[in-house]
Amino acid sequence: MNRFSYRMVWNLLAVAGFLAGCSNHDDDFYPNPKEEEPAEKPDPFVLKERQDIPIDRQQKEGVALQNDFAFRLFNADAVSNAQNSLISPLSMTMCLSMAANGASEEVKREIVERMLPDGGSMDDLNSLNRYLVSQLADVDNSSILTLANSVWVDKAFTLLPHFSETIKEYYNAESGALDMSSRQAADIINQWVNSTTNGLIPTLFYAPPACSMALINTMYFNGAWWDPFEEEFTEKGIFHNADGETKEVDFMHKNGNLFNMSITPEYSVLQLPYGNQAFSFYALLPAEGQDISLTPEKWAAIKKGMLPQCVNISVPKFEVAYDVTDLSAKMKEAGITKLFDAANPLQNTVTPQLPEGSLKMVHKTVFKVNEIGAEGAGLTAILWVTSPGPEYIPEPDPEIVLNRPFTYIVEEQSTGAILFIGAIRNL
Repeated sequence: MNRFSYRMVWNLLAVAGFLAGCSNHDDDFYPNPKEEEPAEKPDPFVLKERQDIPIDRQQKEGVALQNDFAFRLFNADAVSNAQNSLISPLSMTMCLSMAANGASEEVKREIVERMLPDGGSMDDLNSLNRYLVSQLADVDNSSILTLANSVWVDKAFTLLPHFSETIKEYYNAESGALDMSSRQAADIINQWVNSTTNGLIPTLFYAPPACSMALINTMYFNGAWWDPFEEEFTEKGIFHNADGETKEVDFMHKNGNLFNMSITPEYSVLQLPYGNQAFSFYALLPAEGQDISLTPEKWAAIKKGMLPQCVNISVPKFEVAYDVTDLSAKMKEAGITKLFDAANPLQNTVTPQLPEGSLKMVHKTVFKVNEIGAEGAGLTAILWVTSPGPEYIPEPDPEIVLNRPFTYIVEEQSTGAILFIGAIRNL
């Protein structure tokens, strides 16, 4: 059963191109030194020049397969969801990969096949994930990207050495043994989740966990716009919801700046970079009355068709939270079935063997956009539930106008690794 909590203050996004007097950006990227500081005092912040992440053919194919999995999962969710949706593919990939290291051979093989090209091994997947995390965290010194992993087991079990050592080596995963039937266990795990998401996702468990094992990944992103917005130009505008209602919300303005964009009969798309332009926010608006089912090939073609144009933009401010208490059905639609159907899918994680139970996959995401930049967090938890327990319930020129439902994506440019995919349908 899904429950979606969302708090939104969205708006209209307008883009007009090829304007005379387009602003030129110099080398002093945001944030700039304060004018009142003495000239001889060095700038305490120097923006690191963008450097593409070196990536070989197998790694590139692996990222493409992971993105294919992400798009299939997002499409499955978007079709069945009448509300706003938001997933973190990178968080899901990390959690699934950790689980694969302790899974049965059949389950492990299916996960590896979904994440790597033919011939890829579990070691290859672990190495790719470790490499991506280390590189993504350092690609833009004005942005923050952190991933954290942990595994929690009931005190009646002990992690098997090979599993424990592998997830520590490749995923820097913390581990702990708790009385998983206690409120204290919920408090300890929630404290870890709150800390690793910088408070954006404060809670995973609202009652004692009532599970024998919890594998958890969290991701936190904070990026300043390459060209920030002035708060004084933020104004009210009308957003047309998918349900036919309208809502007055805040939106930000910037005039005469160069951004990548494209307008076709099928869609309009705009790219807004963060920091040194290693990370970007894309807004994709389908033509009126149409929808777009994304694939890696479709997404690559959309990006290839974008060109820099001098534009006026009005960018929505928004804050959305999304919560899925059981992803198993949608994961199966995306090609991960054996993890949820096997009798004991995590048989190589602990001793003694886990008792009879069922696997549940929880996903939580938060994303905010304002004048300074964007902040987001994702959480993926794979839980082995051995007692019913409570529900996990949460809390004149070319123009693009995002005043009706649209999709947005945040990705790293050189690898194409997708941090977030979301859809706004109602505000």
